Amino acid sequence: MSGAWILLAFVSAVPLILAVLLGIVFHEGRLLGQELMKALLQVAVVGVLGVVAKMVADDYQSRRDREEAIHESKRNLLKDLIQAFSAIKQIRVRLRAANCLGAPDQAVTASMRESYESLLTGLSEEQLNLELIKGQVDTNSIPFADEAKTPLVKCLESMERYLSRGAVEEFEQTMPRLQTGQPWPPMPNLSDLVGHKSQKYHQEFLGPFREALQLIQADLLGSEVEPVGLRTVGT
Repeated sequence: MSGAWILLAFVSAVPLILAVLLGIVFHEGRLLGQELMKALLQVAVVGVLGVVAKMVADDYQSRRDREEAIHESKRNLLKDLIQAFSAIKQIRVRLRAANCLGAPDQAVTASMRESYESLLTGLSEEQLNLELIKGQVDTNSIPFADEAKTPLVKCLESMERYLSRGAVEEFEQTMPRLQTGQPWPPMPNLSDLVGHKSQKYHQEFLGPFREALQLIQADLLGSEVEPVGLRTVGT
């Protein structure tokens, strides 16, 4: 904007200075001097109007570009959240298929231990992704309306905490035991994660996830931006 102000000052000042000089030179009111002064003043007015119009247009475009950048960042945030949820959903399915729960005191085979370690490592990575998503909203890196930001942060915190203080923390405590050949310990958090009818999973993870999607969708719709579809979102 400073460049435009400089241009405005230049366009305004040059004709005016010339008009003043001509007024001094043609102080006797000669017709030629009067006509030149009028012409220079007209040039000054047209120049000022042109620069002002450009400044207004540039300011509008700048604000529009900022809004579009914010909209795009929100759409990317929504996509990242759906991708994280989808990855966690796949991990839940693979944990069931790999029989990684095991019965307490059951001997752990190398295959079971490797599957558990691989899948829980992936779960830990998705928990970190959720933490990053929450941080983008909480720190206003991606600005949301006040009525959306507070509940959105709470939803993301609930999802991230469910994993970090649940199956991920349990994994950090369990893995050293399995590596020494000890049998499966009780793993209530993992059982809750993979269970089909787990109330805690639905209350602290799935429910907040769905609410977070609705909040982001509503914010995007309020900004007149086409939302990302939710057809692929499951349980």
